[in-house]
Amino acid sequence: MDHTPGSYLLLAMVNRIQRNVQYKDLPDWDREGIVLSDHTPLKRGILFSRITPHLQADETILVAVSGGSDSMALLLLSLPPEQHRERLIVGHIHHGTGEFADQATALVERVCGELNVRLIVEYIEIVPDRKKEVGFEAAARELRYAALERIAVQCNAGRLLSGHTQDDLAETFLINAMRGAGLSGLAGLKPERGKWRRPLLGRTHEELRQFLEAESYPFIDDPANEDEAYTRVAVRRQLGELIREQFGAGHWANIARAAQHLHVADQALEIEAVRLAKSVIRRRTPGWVSIDAGELGGYLSELVIRVLRRILSLVRGCSIEDIYLDRKDRRHLLDMVRKPKTGQTIRVEGIRITDRGELEFSAFSSDTLIQLNLPGECRLPDGSRVRVDTESVNPSEEAS
Repeated sequence: MDHTPGSYLLLAMVNRIQRNVQYKDLPDWDREGIVLSDHTPLKRGILFSRITPHLQADETILVAVSGGSDSMALLLLSLPPEQHRERLIVGHIHHGTGEFADQATALVERVCGELNVRLIVEYIEIVPDRKKEVGFEAAARELRYAALERIAVQCNAGRLLSGHTQDDLAETFLINAMRGAGLSGLAGLKPERGKWRRPLLGRTHEELRQFLEAESYPFIDDPANEDEAYTRVAVRRQLGELIREQFGAGHWANIARAAQHLHVADQALEIEAVRLAKSVIRRRTPGWVSIDAGELGGYLSELVIRVLRRILSLVRGCSIEDIYLDRKDRRHLLDMVRKPKTGQTIRVEGIRITDRGELEFSAFSSDTLIQLNLPGECRLPDGSRVRVDTESVNPSEEAS
């Protein structure tokens, strides 16, 4: 087999990862073991017993319930024994979109009353400008997650559960593939993100509806789930149904499993990116980092970009999930690393990046003022220090 320079580079990177990452460090798709696999019987409370070992004694579980079949099934599967009902909280978001939203809220209120489960309802209103900018689905999702996280703080939730299913995982894979997504995008929905967990990613929408019917529990279908003007609905109704009919339901499930495999690969690369970021950082102060671009440049572009996203998040003091790099950003960053030119400067995500032999990332603008009390000492963004001492002088002696 002939090896191109690119394949040699890939083999070198794999060998390096194998040397530096212990097998115990490599992630499982479901580290906490709470995702319900397709051979796990669906029964009330099964998730409560799986999740509570990961909670502090005073923490609760927050379940996001819309009133649809997936989230209503999630509620029953998470239901604690009667003596522990106070540990389960239901969060419901009213989207302010008319009669359906009112009906969904009424249903969730009734079911929570029957189950003796505490319910917290938040009302949101989608801003027209934001809807125009990112679309209704994305705007609603942003507000919904923000509201649920406020509820989580209010009730001291150690875990937040959402009812995404295997179907959602397959749909997300196809949507992101059509958009030309990279590895992280193709991995799609993760079983965990911060305190969020998605325990139903191993089960189908149809299985959950059958579970609810067996339990004789109600749910409400969102009319928007029939509107093919929404990308996800179009993928579900056209591609999803076509794949099932032409190739069988097993092939649809295999798309979701492919996303699971990609998630594990994605996490393995993240582990290596963390190690490499620590290795290339030469100096660091709050809001400022200097790295060895020469050491970083020998790695595959995918890994280089992951390291640079971590550096940017470190300098900005934010989560890595808040750092978004478009194609232009990625190209400019790779050029800075691999085509060094002393003095060149670019800005990415509000961070100034300058080549001064080392690659410097600074959140400070050129006119940033640094206070220095006299006498005293201050630290400059690059880590160096300036100290000024004062000395009393007799004016007459100075004149002579």
